[in-house]
Amino acid sequence: MRLLIVCSANAGQISPFVADQAEHLQRQGLVLEIFAIKGKGIRGYLSNLPALKKKIRAFKPDLVHAHSGMSALLASLQRIRPVVVTFHGTDINNARLRRFSRLAMLLSARQMVVSKHMATLLGKPEMTVIPCGVDTHLFSPVKREDAANDLKLDKDKIHLLFASSFSNTLKNYPLAKAAIEQCNDVRIQLHPLEKIDRQTVARMINACHACLMTSISEGSPQFIKEALACGTPIITTDVGDVSETIGQTSGCFVCPPEPAQLAIAIKQAISFSEESGKTNGPSQIQQAGLDAENISRRLISFYNKVLEKNAK
Repeated sequence: MRLLIVCSANAGQISPFVADQAEHLQRQGLVLEIFAIKGKGIRGYLSNLPALKKKIRAFKPDLVHAHSGMSALLASLQRIRPVVVTFHGTDINNARLRRFSRLAMLLSARQMVVSKHMATLLGKPEMTVIPCGVDTHLFSPVKREDAANDLKLDKDKIHLLFASSFSNTLKNYPLAKAAIEQCNDVRIQLHPLEKIDRQTVARMINACHACLMTSISEGSPQFIKEALACGTPIITTDVGDVSETIGQTSGCFVCPPEPAQLAIAIKQAISFSEESGKTNGPSQIQQAGLDAENISRRLISFYNKVLEKNAK
């Protein structure tokens, strides 16, 4: 099968979860290329249409897979090859962007969402749910002290990893800051997750006592799955599919967006890390079928069904 992935590169690169998914699909034998969109806003996206058509005629994919609503709208305006789309979160959670996503739904051949919550928001509970998988070879447990030594983290500090940069408004850093202040522990140091490669991300997750996410909204956050795969304790607000993903994993806490309750959970997660070490998160990932290999096989099955239906 020949697959063309269409996604944004407006952040200077394509999203890591898209790149990871593409790599694992290639490992399953797909011939795959990526069309990276450059240009913001509806006009910026649509200005890519001539180049996209040229790419499709040259590469001759069997199918086009667009990531996010705006990318899907662009991809669906060409009628050379059928388009499937994955909606990831903001494109559905944000009311302004949702209208473009709904238009893309009408024009594309099939659609997926990454969590049941998103399907409910769209009023389509029957929609296919396929989250992004986690690379369990890269994201796997490493002894915290060893990873911390590799990264030269201060041994006298308690290290927490934040889900993104502090400037990412959707991740709600002010809430995280308020929760940590209520812990009344000057040893706690919160690290932003930004401008590091994937290998260092995995090392950093393992090096920290816990991972903290205080997002306002999410789809199916990779940060949570990657932390689970590393066996690192988690504190998170109840957004997207995090409750379902975490399940009953020991050392992980899903909280309301209140500093006092988050502070209690942070202390509990730190205690768990110091007393018990790693969580049983890796088993949770495998049992839920969220490893990248399993997700790749599910995607290929989905692609084949679309092509079979389109051939009739």
